[in-house]
Amino acid sequence: METRQRRAVERGRIIGMREAGYSISDISRDLGLTRQTVQRWLTRWEESGNLEDRPRVVQRWFEERREQIELLPWPALSPDLNPIENVWAQIVNAWEPENERTRAHLLQPTKDMWERFGQNIYNIVSSAPDRLQAVIEADGHWTAY
Repeated sequence: METRQRRAVERGRIIGMREAGYSISDISRDLGLTRQTVQRWLTRWEESGNLEDRPRVVQRWFEERREQIELLPWPALSPDLNPIENVWAQIVNAWEPENERTRAHLLQPTKDMWERFGQNIYNIVSSAPDRLQAVIEADGHWTAY
């Protein structure tokens, strides 16, 4: 695995472990990283929803257009508030792409998946008020969702 891919996987592990309830110290110890590195990637994820190095370019772009565009202090992107993220995660976990090589082979399993997740999707979407309340109570930080 190439270094860039390895780093991307490592960043994903940091976020996954944090969402699973691990402390920064635990993540640092388990992954063999400094606490500062873990904190930097968690902060970048919370601020931009992105783990790539490119957000600096985007930040500079906004700074150059400061008078035309108001940059909000906290982004609208939030996995805590977006029910479709939860739905897609379930679909990706259940999907077996090696079995679907053509469009015809992909169509029926896709329909089956949506039917199988129908009630669960409804539950996820109808939990939106609870998700909102949890984020409000957590002052915008991580929640159980």
